[in-house]
Amino acid sequence: MIRLTLFFFLGFVIAWFYEATMLQLFGGQGLIIGGYRLHHSLYGLLFILLGIFTHRSTLMSFGVGIIVQHTATDGLWFLTKEVMK
Repeated sequence: MIRLTLFFFLGFVIAWFYEATMLQLFGGQGLIIGGYRLHHSLYGLLFILLGIFTHRSTLMSFGVGIIVQHTATDGLWFLTKEVMK
């Protein structure tokens, strides 16, 4: 249980750090592919799926931490269509 909590907290902190620093380098836009913005909660979903397929609950906990952090700061989004400016 301690490991799951640790990995959840680690996912939360790394997602917060990413949002606080790396997105500033991209002007707050993040990664846009084909007109769609990939939110970092998508990476959390990928960690959850990877944890399911590898039977690693720590990876799932890490992914949940990322999604919880993103939901708390930006909402529960995975992909959004970007409007051309």
